[in-house]
Amino acid sequence: MTTTQASRFVQVRQLLDQTERDVVAMRGEPAKAAEVIRQVEQIRAMQIELRAAGVDVRAEQGRADTLGGRLDRDAELVVKRVTQSGAAAELVGSALWSELQATVAARKAQARRRQLTVLGVVATIAVLLFVVLPAVFPAPPTANTVAVGQLISQGDLDGALTRALAEQTSAPNDPQIGLWIGALYQQKGDEQQAQAAWTAARPLYDDEVSFLSDRTLVFGAVGDLAAAERDAETLRALDGGAAIGTYHLASVREQQGDIRTAIELYEQAASLADGESRPELVVSARARMATLMQSGQ
Repeated sequence: MTTTQASRFVQVRQLLDQTERDVVAMRGEPAKAAEVIRQVEQIRAMQIELRAAGVDVRAEQGRADTLGGRLDRDAELVVKRVTQSGAAAELVGSALWSELQATVAARKAQARRRQLTVLGVVATIAVLLFVVLPAVFPAPPTANTVAVGQLISQGDLDGALTRALAEQTSAPNDPQIGLWIGALYQQKGDEQQAQAAWTAARPLYDDEVSFLSDRTLVFGAVGDLAAAERDAETLRALDGGAAIGTYHLASVREQQGDIRTAIELYEQAASLADGESRPELVVSARARMATLMQSGQ
């Protein structure tokens, strides 16, 4: 690694540290939202540059993917905070900002379509299901997989496994934590324990597509790109898994630094998702394409 690359590598890690703090602070400080968006895009661009130079940034990629996933999950909050702070004009031309706006729009459109079917007696049932029952029977606890991912990014696999097992004890019905445990056991060479963890997690998923989709993401987060690629290819062959499998395979190629192939696969994923009526996946795939093409200019 050259001096310039080493300096760039340090910058990426420092920016990741700062962004992880800002994501938390964003809830109380609207101005942080725009900063987080710009920082995530900067991190992605710097990682692409380092991968192209042959620098191993798999751990940092996992942290960046976790940040990206959190922004996607909290897209409504992020867009609201940016709007509140009056920083929307500063993000014109930002692919990630456009992606988040499109995600919020798609979710709102989907919510409106659902709302049209909730009339008359159905409205009463909805009140029972979404207001009364949650108050009487709170949702089951969920595992803190972000904390597990942070330990992995620090290279502490033993600590990550210990934390994951503790999280599973407190949230036994959270399906994702079993996938992390399996991936960590596999990283440590304990294939038997890994398979046992995945076997236990599988019944918590509605179908094989959702199970493999989540496991592919976990493999990518722990840096096992070969395993992520195998699950992505399996997904592509399943009924209902072609679009998401192709999207995940594109992500693997992106992490491997094969940007041209990643762009082609994201384009395929968008087309397949359009055919499967999955607007949120169409938006995500096209946004990743735009980001990679901008980074390559």
